[in-house]
Amino acid sequence: MLALADYNFKRGSKLVVELVNGDILEGTLYNGGKSRLDLINIKIYSSDYSSKGPYSYYQSEIKSVRVVKEKPQENGEITNGECYIEANKTLISIPKEDYEDLILMTKNYIYLPMIDVNYYSAIKHLKTCENLGIAAITNSYDKFDPLSLLVISSWDQVYIFDIQSFGIPNDLKDILESNHIKKVCHDSRLPWGILKNQHNINLNNIFDTLCADISIQEKTEKDPEKICTRSIGQCFQHYFNFPENFMNIYKTSKWGKRPLSEQRKSQASQLGAYLVYLKNHLERIMFKTFFETSSRFASSFRIPCNSNSKIDGKLILDIKKKLSL
Repeated sequence: MLALADYNFKRGSKLVVELVNGDILEGTLYNGGKSRLDLINIKIYSSDYSSKGPYSYYQSEIKSVRVVKEKPQENGEITNGECYIEANKTLISIPKEDYEDLILMTKNYIYLPMIDVNYYSAIKHLKTCENLGIAAITNSYDKFDPLSLLVISSWDQVYIFDIQSFGIPNDLKDILESNHIKKVCHDSRLPWGILKNQHNINLNNIFDTLCADISIQEKTEKDPEKICTRSIGQCFQHYFNFPENFMNIYKTSKWGKRPLSEQRKSQASQLGAYLVYLKNHLERIMFKTFFETSSRFASSFRIPCNSNSKIDGKLILDIKKKLSL
């Protein structure tokens, strides 16, 4: 059982609280004691509910508590998150600014139920993006079920396309099939299968965060039997120490019901909002040696007075060795 007396939270800290009933909320610590937390500026993740508070949450109601850290990790060190989290079990290991941006982006989604000026504005924006998060939602998360919603996220905005209402127009199809825009999915089999089988769309240039996570596990996990497939929520728990039930997959027939409730829209937004952030983190882990070697290569080159500068042959050999070239 969680013992609040074992923690020394500072007043004014932003806390992420996981309740026994499954709800996850964030709030600022206003007061508290050995058996309770008094929070203000409270937001519940699974809905748009918020309150200035204060509200008291007692030890018997709380499953876990985490603190959003104030500053990014120093010196730009790249880790897989595991060692850092082990030493900081109550700390969400992403910068506070990034955390707040992700939460705000989840709440500030743009829902597109028809082809109108907002739709064309979204298309114009998405065409300029290098990376797009893609999440497909059907009634039962089966590739043979009709596509209800297509959630597409850039680094700063989530769009919810109501495919059930207006299908997939050609300009949206062009984005999905583009070889110049990377599509970030978590288990790309579902969106790829749905788009191909139902809409004759070839989803191209895919970065699958599920595959990336497995690849990292294969390189870092000593026991092959412990290698597993993780949901995106479990990835955020593993790499960033988010609460266990931070992101649930909502398998329910209510996704086909119209009009969509605000709660459903918020849940849909959550499935797409975190994909690009996770992709960037996993990419840094996977190419850690390459990035470190590139930095060393750049900083080692000095321009002499004459123009006949040469790169140190020993350095080239060292680079080839590190990158296994």
